[in-house]
Amino acid sequence: MNNMTLSSPKNRDITIDIAKGIAILLVVLGHLQNPINKYIYAFHMPLFFFLSGMFVKEMSLKDTIFQKGYRLLLPFIFYYLYAVLMKIGRLFLSGKFTIESLWFTNIDSVFYNIGPIWFLLSLFYIFVLWSLLSKCSIRIRYIIITLLLLIPYSSQSQNPLYFNSALLGLPFFCMGHDFKQYGIYDKFKKLKREILLIIGGDFVPCLILTRI
Repeated sequence: MNNMTLSSPKNRDITIDIAKGIAILLVVLGHLQNPINKYIYAFHMPLFFFLSGMFVKEMSLKDTIFQKGYRLLLPFIFYYLYAVLMKIGRLFLSGKFTIESLWFTNIDSVFYNIGPIWFLLSLFYIFVLWSLLSKCSIRIRYIIITLLLLIPYSSQSQNPLYFNSALLGLPFFCMGHDFKQYGIYDKFKKLKREILLIIGGDFVPCLILTRI
């Protein structure tokens, strides 16, 4: 047990931890009023999908549905129902509840705008789609992904099931997988080390010279 505890930090990739931390901070910052919101929203969620794709494991469709359903779908259902009931309760207390509040055609329906938990359901869809797409060649895979992108871009209607969001996040997920699977990430880490060595090789002599 002690050996596992001591060795596990060495196996962690601190670069990924930093990237996840930055993504989380961007989510928090994106929900605050600031002048760079539109720039943050342009890439902070794609970054989450990209990082998820980097560490996806090959599983059968059945295992994917059961495992990811337990980890993603159940928490989503719980918090989604909680959010909807809270919105209904607030409307009742304020005297603003109407039957139209329950209609999906109503843009102010209680079933819409339930917060950031949409990510859980969208990620579940993506894992299921990936279990099917991973069997295809990379060329066929990206052709299918491109065709699937026509669905959200051809429909601007609200979708409480967030399938459109999953289709928009799927390309980034697949790119994250390929980024790691085909060794691009390893080359990136090696390049990063070389850059740091070059910078360090220039900086240290300059620092010594300034102290002579």
